[in-house]
Amino acid sequence: MCNQKQVKLSKLFRGGRFVGHALSVDGELLSNQKLVVLPPADGLCKQVDITVTLTCTNDMIMNAPDIHLK
Repeated sequence: MCNQKQVKLSKLFRGGRFVGHALSVDGELLSNQKLVVLPPADGLCKQVDITVTLTCTNDMIMNAPDIHLK
């Protein structure tokens, strides 16, 4: 399999106040994120499914590298 980077669910702060969540890789936000939805959690689950909405632009499609999986 090709190299993979670990995606993190980052907390966003503006002016010291929490304003939401976003996906990041290596400390940088993924581009074109519009919405991140987290379900209510009780803190006991080891994993939860989240929904992320991204805006797909022509530039994302036209300049995307092909990835060949083994």
